[in-house]
Amino acid sequence: MLNIDELTVLTAGHPVVSSASLRVPWGRILGVAGATPAARTNVLLAIAGHGPREGTIRIDGREASATGIVTRDHTLIGSLTAVENVAVSLFVASGPQRDDWPRIETLLGALLLPEASWHNLVENLSGGQQQRVALARALVVRHGFVCLDAPVSELDADSTRAARDRIRAASDEGCTVVMTVQGPGDESLCDEILRL
Repeated sequence: MLNIDELTVLTAGHPVVSSASLRVPWGRILGVAGATPAARTNVLLAIAGHGPREGTIRIDGREASATGIVTRDHTLIGSLTAVENVAVSLFVASGPQRDDWPRIETLLGALLLPEASWHNLVENLSGGQQQRVALARALVVRHGFVCLDAPVSELDADSTRAARDRIRAASDEGCTVVMTVQGPGDESLCDEILRL
């Protein structure tokens, strides 16, 4: 259970969230909607543990920090391949296991990343391809707590459907997802909405 108690987040000195308290069970998707894209991003980063906030965010009684995060600039390691970038999350979580490599490739395939690009350096990939690698990196750790900022903003219609399907699948497998909402398609994916 993700517990958000008395959350207050300021943007440009003005509160966009003031004293919000939420309980988000494992396997649910919480959308952050309303206000401006910058305000939604600030709230998402605060929930993830990467931005200033007041209040507490805990998972099962302990201070929470996201196990995976997708930001608007993707924060990938340009000198690593797509597969290696996804493996970084597993390395940080527990060290990659032998059966992780096929799972990484299956996840990249499910996100419609062309197989020919899996072993290319991410600095040579398009923006939409990089976004899918970043999403795979965030979702590869099972049963985690992930924060996704505009996770389909650079994707075409088919890739958007595939990405939303993978986000829902991760949630169904027990991952708690917090994501910024950009439109009706994102909102319909969410189980609960935090409106700014």
